[in-house]
This record gives sequence, structure tokens and C-alpha cells, in this order.
Amino acid sequence: MRRRTKVLYTIVIMLVIVVFLGDFLEDMFVRVIRRSEVYRAHMYWMSLQPPLDLPEGQDYPIPLKNQLIDARTGDVLQTCDWLDEGRHCYPERGKPGWYRQDWTDSVNGYYASPWWRAFNVSTGEHLTGSINGFRLSESDRHTIAFFDKDGNQLWSKSIDGYVGEGYPDQRQPASLVAGGRVIYRQYRIGEDGQSATVALDAESGETVWKGDFYLNGALATDRLLLTIRSDGFDEEQQHHKSKIVGVRLEDGSTAFELKLPTVSRIWTLRNVPGYLVATNDEWSVILDEGGQELFRTEGEVIDGVKVGTDTILLTSQRILRLTSDWEVAWQSGSPNEGLGTKGELMLLPDGDLLYLTYDRMSDSCETVTRVSADTGRVRWSAWTGAIGVSHSAYFHHAYLDVRGDWVYVVGQASAGDTICVLDLDSGYEERRWIYHFHIVP
Repeated sequence: MRRRTKVLYTIVIMLVIVVFLGDFLEDMFVRVIRRSEVYRAHMYWMSLQPPLDLPEGQDYPIPLKNQLIDARTGDVLQTCDWLDEGRHCYPERGKPGWYRQDWTDSVNGYYASPWWRAFNVSTGEHLTGSINGFRLSESDRHTIAFFDKDGNQLWSKSIDGYVGEGYPDQRQPASLVAGGRVIYRQYRIGEDGQSATVALDAESGETVWKGDFYLNGALATDRLLLTIRSDGFDEEQQHHKSKIVGVRLEDGSTAFELKLPTVSRIWTLRNVPGYLVATNDEWSVILDEGGQELFRTEGEVIDGVKVGTDTILLTSQRILRLTSDWEVAWQSGSPNEGLGTKGELMLLPDGDLLYLTYDRMSDSCETVTRVSADTGRVRWSAWTGAIGVSHSAYFHHAYLDVRGDWVYVVGQASAGDTICVLDLDSGYEERRWIYHFHIVP
């Protein structure tokens, strides 16, 4: 009887340990497995799955941080380093609006997080790359390089200061190219830190002009840059005021000024050229190139596409279609539900819409939805979990890609990256590939 009681006590104690230390034990177990032959064998088994059937010309690799992934098998084809090998990476992945390619920071001898790097691809014609040296205590130097669409380096230069990072989950690069200019945001760190926007000649890399303002968001149009400046405090309405300034790309002079309540960000819709978006957490305003307000909606505008003369907007609250007169043709979703604070919207070849929504600061909430562009009716909706694949899914972002009959949901997190493959017709998950587990001993 005593022996049986001891056994029961032992079992109870073990259960208590498992319950209260479950997360710790699970984390240790995962660390061991990922370092073992078992994990490598699992990755090898995934690569033995039958290759996906892709149309000819759509089997180009998927960029994932510093690697190129085979779109058919999920195998790693190439690891890119700065700069000699990095320039051989694909500068675009073949989809309108794609602007970015990543490298590994091999200069400082470690894999740099996305928050310590800055890169940009402009509309498939040229590729800019940069690497920051601000982590080195003796240097605030920064290197920026410029490539043509074939990956040939045209020039590179070292500059003082630190080039401000873009926001990959908001499609806001730190540097950009338009109108023969390479634009980047520069600021020095330390007590004498100051912000500036610098324009370089795209052919030579020489400085054309430098403005004492901070570039907020991406390029507005082929002729304008945007910056937000504080315009004081409105005592009557009890809120801060913002002054949006349009800056001419050619010479850095002021094109227009517009006063609005507090604006957190102003940018451009990558697939709706010629229009600006001013937004905060509660509302968004669509502006023309002269700063004239065209449309206002609840929530934050995330992305948009053109369908004929109409514009379709994806916001944090809903998806809606606007006519050429900026009247609402249809809208889907309830403002009380919300779709997510980040995402991506694309127009499929058959005329349907596909969009991804997620919240950047929370795990496992990525949803892909296919809807009719004519009516807004939902065809299917699928949760992917492409980002929340690990305990440390902080500083993450995701994007969509479509190849033939397959939807690729590429999720990037600090501890693990995932490519989730869905059937385009049904939303059914075909397979998923997992990469880049950076385990610190």
C-alpha cells in the first residue's frame, strides 16, 4: 500500500512539474531536436515530397531572407552574402510591386536581423542594397550600393550616418529609386544626431541635393517625396496637428503643404500610382498629388489595387471597392471585427482578389481570403499560421505569391520562417516548409 502511495505521489509531482515548466521543457526539447540528425532528417523528408506542378516560367526561386528557395520542392538553392554573392540574387520575384531583396550581414560576422539592414528594389529596373555599420562602436559608417536589373554593380559608396530602415510589412523601403534619383533617409546617432533626406544621381552615385527633413514612408509619386512635420497642438479639439509636406524629387523644393490632425504615416499605394495615403490608427485619407482629399475611411489602409478605373482598398477594418468618383461600390467585413493591421492585396489573372491579413505583434493570426472583385463575395478563407510557427514570432512580416495553381504564404519571424502552400481554388493547405531556426547556444 505504501509503495502504491509513493508511486501515486511521484506521478502527481511529475505532472505538476510538467504543467508549470511545460514551456521551458518544450523549448529545451525543440532546441535539442533542431540540432540533431532527427531534425535534419525531417527537413530531408520534406524535400522528398513530390515537386509542385508549376507552369513553365513560374518556377523562379522565392526570396526568403538571405536564401533562395526552390518554388517546386522547397529546397534551399542559394545562400546570398553581402556583397559579392548577394548581387547574384534575383532582384525581383516577377510580381508587380516587388521591391526588396535581402542579404546576410557578413561584414560584421553574424547574421543581422532585418532591423539592422536596409534594401530596396525599384519596379524591377534597378536594385539598391545597403549595409549598416552602426553596431561597431568605432564607426557610424554606412555602405550603399546600386545594381542594374541583371545584378551588375554600377557603383557603391560609404557615407556618414545610418540609413533609416524601411518597414517591410508595410512595403516601405528605406531607399528608393525614381526619376533618375536614389533617395534614402539618413540620420546620425548620438547626442548630435540629426535627420536628413539625401538624393543621389542613379548613374553616378553623386549627391544631387540634401534636405533637412526626415522622409516619412515610401515614394509618393514619380515626382514627389513626402514628409510629416508637427504643426503644434489644437487646444480646442485636444489633439496634435500634422503638416504634410510634398517635396519635389528633382531638386528637393516644396511642392505643397497640407494640415491634418495627427498623422502617423503617409505613403503610396504601390499598385495605385498617383495617389497618397495619410493614416493613423483610427482613419485613413486618400489624397491626390496636389494634397487634395479624395476619400476618407475608418481604420488604416493596408494595400490597394486598380481594377479598370476602380480602386480596391484593403484596410484594417474591411475591404472595399471604390468607383472612379471615389464612391463605394461594395464593401466587405464589419468594422467591429477588423481584418488585421498588416497585409497584402493582389489581383488574380481571372479577376478575383486575394488578400493576406495579420497582426504584426501577435502570433498565429494570418488569414488568406479569396473574394470576387465584382461583388466582394468570399470564395474561401484559410488560416495559415505561416508566421506564428515558433515561440519567438516577434518582428515578423509576411507576403503572398501566386504560381500557377498554388498560393505561397511566406512568413518571416525572428526564430523561424515558413512557406505555406495553399490550393488556389479551395484554400486547402498542400504543404509547408520551415527554415532559418537561429538557436543561440
